[in-house]
Parts: sequence; C-alpha cells; structure tokens
Amino acid sequence: MARRTSYDPWRPVLDAGREDDRLVREAYEGARAPRISAVPETLHPRLLDALAHRGIDGLYAHQAAAVALPPTQPFVVTTGTASGKSLAFQLPAIEALLREPRSRALFLYPTKALAQDQARSLSSFGLPRELRVAIYDGDTPREARKDVRSRTNVLLTNPDMLHVGILPRPDLWADFLSRLRVVVVDEAHVYRGVFGSHVSNVLRRLRRLAERHQEGRIDPVRFMAATATIANPVEHVRALTGLDDVALIDEDGSPGTARQIAMWNPPMFDEDDDQHATAARVRSENASLPLLGAPDGRGAAPLADLDRADVDRADDDRTGLDGVDRAGPADLNHDGPLPTVHPAGDASDTDDEADRDLAAYATAEGLPDDEVWFDDFGQPVPAGPGAGSGAADGGAGGDRSAADALQAAGGTVDLDSPGSNPDVELLDASELIAGRVRKSALTEAGEMLADLVEAEVRTIVFIRSRKGVEVVAQIAQDLLEERGRKDLARTVIGYRAGYTSGQRHELEARLVNGQVRGVVTTTALELGIDIGALDACVVVTFPGTVASLRQMWGRAGRRGKGLAVYIAGEDALDQYFCRHPDEFLDRPVEAAILHHENPSIHLPHLLCAAYEAPIDARDERAFGPNWRAHAEELVARGDLRERRGAFRPVEGHGFPAGEIGLRSASGQRVVIVDGTTGEEIGHVEEDKAPATVHEGAVYLHQGQKYEVQGLDLESGYAVVEPFAGNWWTEPKREIEVLFERLLDRREVETAGGPMRLSYGRVTVTDTVLGYQRRKQGSGEVIDLRTVDLPSVNFQTEAVWYEPGDLIHGGGVPGSPLAAAAAGALGAGTAPVGAGGTARGTTVDENGPGTVGPGMGASGVGPGPGVGELAPFPTEHVLGALHAAEHAQIAVLPLLAMCDRWDVGGLSTNLHPQTAGPTIIVYEGHVGGVGIARQAYDRFEAWAADARRMIEECPCESGCPSCVQSPKCGNLNEPLHKAAALELLERLQPAGPADGPA
Repeated sequence: MARRTSYDPWRPVLDAGREDDRLVREAYEGARAPRISAVPETLHPRLLDALAHRGIDGLYAHQAAAVALPPTQPFVVTTGTASGKSLAFQLPAIEALLREPRSRALFLYPTKALAQDQARSLSSFGLPRELRVAIYDGDTPREARKDVRSRTNVLLTNPDMLHVGILPRPDLWADFLSRLRVVVVDEAHVYRGVFGSHVSNVLRRLRRLAERHQEGRIDPVRFMAATATIANPVEHVRALTGLDDVALIDEDGSPGTARQIAMWNPPMFDEDDDQHATAARVRSENASLPLLGAPDGRGAAPLADLDRADVDRADDDRTGLDGVDRAGPADLNHDGPLPTVHPAGDASDTDDEADRDLAAYATAEGLPDDEVWFDDFGQPVPAGPGAGSGAADGGAGGDRSAADALQAAGGTVDLDSPGSNPDVELLDASELIAGRVRKSALTEAGEMLADLVEAEVRTIVFIRSRKGVEVVAQIAQDLLEERGRKDLARTVIGYRAGYTSGQRHELEARLVNGQVRGVVTTTALELGIDIGALDACVVVTFPGTVASLRQMWGRAGRRGKGLAVYIAGEDALDQYFCRHPDEFLDRPVEAAILHHENPSIHLPHLLCAAYEAPIDARDERAFGPNWRAHAEELVARGDLRERRGAFRPVEGHGFPAGEIGLRSASGQRVVIVDGTTGEEIGHVEEDKAPATVHEGAVYLHQGQKYEVQGLDLESGYAVVEPFAGNWWTEPKREIEVLFERLLDRREVETAGGPMRLSYGRVTVTDTVLGYQRRKQGSGEVIDLRTVDLPSVNFQTEAVWYEPGDLIHGGGVPGSPLAAAAAGALGAGTAPVGAGGTARGTTVDENGPGTVGPGMGASGVGPGPGVGELAPFPTEHVLGALHAAEHAQIAVLPLLAMCDRWDVGGLSTNLHPQTAGPTIIVYEGHVGGVGIARQAYDRFEAWAADARRMIEECPCESGCPSCVQSPKCGNLNEPLHKAAALELLERLQPAGPADGPA
C-alpha cells in the first residue's frame, strides 16, 4: 500500500502512538465516488420546486430507489452514516402529503435531539403551509398540545410518548389516526433487545388503532424504516412492525469519505511504576487478611473470604493451605458440604436516552390529558402546586415531589434518561480494582482529545457511561489549561443524557455552529443528528456491537477525510480485539434481535391495547395468530374480560400504559431521592435495587457520588445523600438458577466425548448478602459489611451445559485429549498465555509452571491410563468452571448483538437438577429476547472464542483482560485460569466449530 504523502493534522498524535506501541493497528478506507440519478419528473411540482430551493438537482442511488417504489410499499433503507438516508424517506412521505393534503405523517425517533434535527431538516424544504411540522414530546408545553393535535400534519415524536401520550387517548387523536398515511421509523437498529421488543408492541398497537379508524380504506398505512448497516435489516423491520412485504434498499450511492483508522491500546504499567507497585502491594496485603470470623478475631476480611466461610470449595479435606477449616453449612441429607455456586453477577439493560413525560399519563375519565398528572408509577396526582406523591407519602424524606418539580418547570420534566445505569457506571469503577495492569482508557482518551483539539482537529469522543463523559472532558480541559490554552479548554464540552431541555438545546446549537472543538458524549450523539463537520471520532472501549462502532466512526470526515480511533479498555473483549486487529476490522456487522412475544413484555402491551380499543379477531393482523391465547391468559389473571368475542379491561384497572417503561422488561422501579433536598435524582429497576442501592452503597449519578442511607422496597424509595468519601462499594451476591422448561437439547461432540447442551426457561433468584468497601486508587479492601435484603426472582431464558465427564475423567479412548493426558506432550511446562495452553501447566496451589505432587504430565490430575482424561483436582473444579463462565460471557457479543451487561451467569460443581458440574449463562432481561438461543445454536464457536481469548492473554493467573469480570457477584473468587483453559480445550469439537446446521 502506498504511503500517504499529504499532511494530516492528527499525524503527531499517531506518530507518538507508533513510537511506544500504543498504536497497534492502522488501516485506511478509500474515498468512494457518488452514484447519482436524476430527480424524477413524476414527483409533485411543489416537491420539485422545494428540491430546487434546497439546491438538490440529483439523488443518490438509494434515494432514487426509495422514490421509485410503489406508493404503498413498506421499505427499509440501510446505508452508512451521513449517506442521506433521511431524504430517502422524506421524499416519499412529503409526496404522499402533497398528493393527499388532508393526510398525516408520523416520524418516530429514539431521542429528542434527533427529532429536533429532523424538524430543522423538514423546514428547509420551504413548504410551511404544506408541511406543518411539530414535535410532541416531554418538552412540548401543555398549552400547545391541543394545537399540535389539531393543526399538525407531520408529527415528530418518540416511542415513549407514542406509548403513553398518544395511543392511550384515541379519542383525542381520532382525527390524526383516521388520516395517518405514513409512519417513518428512523434509526431502527436502536430498537433491539428489550427496548426493541417493547417498541415492536407499540407499533403493532399503532397499526391496529389506525386500521380501526380507517376501516374500509383499501390502502394501509405505509411504514418506512431507516437503519444503520446491520446483518438482517428486512427480518428486523418485519419483526419490529409485524409486516411481511418489506422491501430492501441497501445500495449506497453516497460518496465515501477517506478515513484513517487507528486501534489504540493504553500502555502497560512499568514494574517500577508507582500505581503498579501499589496494586501489587494491595494484592499481597489482601492475601494476608484473616478470614471472616477467624479465631484470632482480627478485623474484616476481603469479601472473597466470605465465600470460603459460608460455602465450601469442595476440598476433600475441607481445609485450606493455611489450616483454616472452610467447611460449608451442614447438609442433613448427605455427608460433606453443600455444593458451591459462583455467580458472575446479574445483568442489566442500558437505559439509553429514555424519554418519558409525566403529563402523558393523564387518563381521567372525560377530562383532557392536560388536567391530570400521573407519577412514575401511573398513579394519578392533582395538577395544582404542591401536588403529587412525594416524600411525605413515600417515606423518602423531604417534601418536594416529582409533581412539584413538574409545576416548577412549567409543566414538563426532562426525563431524557431516567437515571444512571449502575452496571455501566461499574465500567468506570472497575478500573480502580487492584491488579489493573494498563493505564486507564479514560485518561488516555482525555489526553488524546486535548492533543487533537490543540492540533485544530474537531473531535467527538464516545464513552459508554455518563460519569466517563464528565471525567474525559475534565481531563482534556485541565490539560489544555495547563498548556496555557484556556481558549481551547472552553471549546471542549460534555454532552449526555440528564441535562435540562434548555441546556441540551444550547449545547446542540454550539455543536452545529462550530463553537465546539471537542465533544465527549454517550450514545446520545451516536445517531443521525447533524452536529456539523467533524474531523475525528474516538470510541473509548468496544461499544457492544460492530454496527454501533461503525455508526460512530462514520461521524468523522470533514473535507473528505477523517480519523477514526478505537481506544481499548482492559476488558477481555477489548484486549481480544487488540490481539486480533485484522479480525476486528474485518468483522461483519451483527444481526439485531428482538422478541415481541416475550410474555413479560407482550401481555402488558396487550392489556394496553384492550384499554385503547376492545381486542377481537380483527387484531390478528397486528398481534399474530396467538392473540387469543394471550388474551385468555390475561382473562385468567383477572385483567381482561371477554364478551361476545371481544376482550376488554376489567373495571377499575387504571392506566396500564403508565405501568410500562419501554427500556425495561420489568415495570416496577425504585425511586432514588436525595434526602437533603427531597428531590428525585433517578430510579432503578426494582429487581436491581438490592444490588445497587442497598444501605451503605455508593451510588453514582451524573458524575456525582451519593451514599445510600436507606432502601424501602415496599414503598419503592431509596434515600441517598451526597458523598465525599474515598471508597466505593461492591455487592456480594448469591445466585440460584432453576430450570423450568426445556426448549431444546442436543449432544455436543467434544474432543473428550459427548456433552449435553440445553436451552430453556429458568427462574433466577438473586440475593445480596453483603458488600465490601474498597479505597479509590488502590482498590484496597477497607471492610466487609452484611445486609439483610429479600431475594429477587425473575424468569428468563438460558443456555447451560454439563461438563462433568470432561472434568471428572473417563473420556473416550483414542480422543486427542486422552492421548495428551496420557503423556503425549511430555513432562515439559509451558507458560499460560501468549500462545501457551493449560496442558503441561499445573493447576495447583503451587502456581503455573510447576508440577505438583501427584500430578500427571498434563498438570490436571493423576496420570490416567491410555484413553482416559485426567480428572481435575477437586479444589480447582470451581475455579475452572467460574473462569470459563466469565470468559464465555465476555466473548458472547462476538456472536449476538449484545454486551456482557445483557447476560449473567452461574457455575456450580453440583447443580441439584443436573446432579453434576454445570455452567449456566442466562439473559438478564425478564423473559429473554433471543440471546440465549443464539448462544445455544453457535455453542461450538462460542466456546472456541473463549478458549482463544484465555489462551492468548499473557497474564499468569487471570486478569480483567481474560477471566475476571467487572460485575462478578462473587468478586472474582475463585478463578483458575489454567484449569479453565484446560476445560475449554476439552470442549473443542470433534468436527467443524460452526454449530449445528
């Protein structure tokens, strides 16, 4: 490849990375010439004039393809970022409105910022009388809403407002629904997982209401969708809308930007580095701390030792090397300790840009929707000053309620995001754990941003957590000020959810007019909002999917060229990609998945639909062939009643839409209240409250730390106060998974013989036992504290396998691993990682690289006879299972469009239903959305990816880049890297690693 000769302003930054090997891979994307077609003369004359007014005299190939479709054909356009997808659906929509002047169009966007941007774009056509555009969301004043309903023919809104503010009031929206001809679903790839499953139900409710109001009309409402590049655009839009005949437009005719790509890995700490030395000292001190309740009574122990005191590690002699008895609780039914369970922690979906409006919950009988307010849980409150179910009612302290805040804000509350996602915030907290070996990705990003801004490179930085946004922006600002560039420091801003509407609009204006040189943001700006021309895009840690990464990178490319950077974190998947940069850069985009008939999601929406209009046989087109069975289930629950083939809500049921949040499969929430002011600062799902807002927990919200003073699950409140301490907290959890219904099962032919793999529905029971406090900076354990909280139960889907024969020996004569275990590899030792394997490495307390007493040549147990696998030493079984489980959770995003926060796991040496060692990976969303099914179908490739990740990590005994998890409910104890690698070696398939046909 020829060397680039033109000077790029970001060259000094990349040169510095080449010198110290932080720049692990460079690549280039060449420019692409546009393919342009003439504007069809068949378009309405007013639209032709409008295009000329905007200076558009030609269309890109994909735009022309959209215009050429029949006027009733639903379609999805999937092309790259900044390719002009908006015009591809704007033109057919405007054409329909011009041909039928009394018709209406609905444009649906996942964020408020996108709706604002689209409103500006539609206004640029210069058709104010023909296009009466209005935004209807939480920022719309109450007094303007009636006018919006009556005058608007282009309504821009979001799924949440459609769900609670439009569909539940068909009486108020009857005229709009009866004239609705076009529905645009932009950024359709965002609607996946739990959120997508909810939105799919909302769109089905919209379809059936429009059909009811347009009964007798031949032409159905036309749906148009636009999405970033995903693997299954047609299948996804079909699942999202319930329509079958969706046309695909994927031939991108827009010009391609020349883009330089850089993969960046923060440097390792040197051995003499102070921070590394501190971490090593802390590890040593932690190892010497006494057990909880040890005879000498000294202080508190690391939380890892709570596990050893409460549950047995299945040692034959039940005694550790230090002579302390670690026996588990007595089991009256058999000798020996109870089986031990080691969870990887619960899972959580991300509350990305949730947009909810309290006013939309109004549903009083016979009253307009602006005369009654409802709180976050759908309970009616008066609209006067001081109204609402505030602290006095909920026992949360203080006297200011959400309704008071609503009145003070003039009738609206910005709920662009309903609160911090605690699991994502833990990504930042995990960087404080002792044992880190790399410089923080956040620090690296802040320094890079300062360098790029100083070089006059307009840059956007994407970070997963809101706290990270504030941290990186502050680092860049401080560095620029230290360099004497206060003028540039003022051009660096953070943009995230949680700002007021006024703050958000001001920041957006500064972005568009070029006053900002550097912006640090969450996914709030990932989508198609026009924020002006940018030179560079920096993505900090893997965003969860290749589709999202490419969407973000597509933001860079001013003046025909741009810089796209990926800064890896210490997470296992990030480091895996850094070891395989070519595989990373060449990875195909993933398939979006959703499951609209997830019972915990679909049944509540069916109840909402019955509230909007009685459900009957006509609704099969929208809800599918199972509609009656689902409706009868609601009858059995006492929610619906049937009369003459129609299903209606029972009397006094209330307002069902107010009980459903679209970002969660669970409708119940715990409100987080600042006890010093009485103000609501956020909320958390009820099932996650014990782990995130238990008494004593340090809670992060919008960069501010709070300490939880109390949690009342019955009233649904957690009280917090601002916190200035220098510690953070980690919960200690116990998880139980019971199998409820087997959905599929098969035998996996492994190198060590057949193994049973299952997929089905499970019940997860999550109990928080205590928490430990750790010092910031060093991660040093301060103490361990216990809590008494009720268990949380939910049903979901899971995949599990039973590697008992591979662990306990036996094996298949003639299998490769049997031969290896018999001594074919010899007695030599090899280091784990950097290409080594567990074979030839002992999994003994003596550490890797040595052969312990009684160990075979393979290092995994006594030398077996020919044709048998060496059994694992009993004391290492749990460490092997636990570490393998972590590794498989870490690499699951390679197969499914998810990240590790969407799933949880459990590993046990003796599950009561399988009667043997079992590893379970379950979906963290109630009911499941299809992730477990993908893991089941592609198990062989999934296990191979996990093995490869562990094998290549250069650490000695496990680190955050391979088998440690930032969300482990057992605080990463016990883990045995070498034993996990041996287990995954034995899982290698006897045939091709592609899963079943």
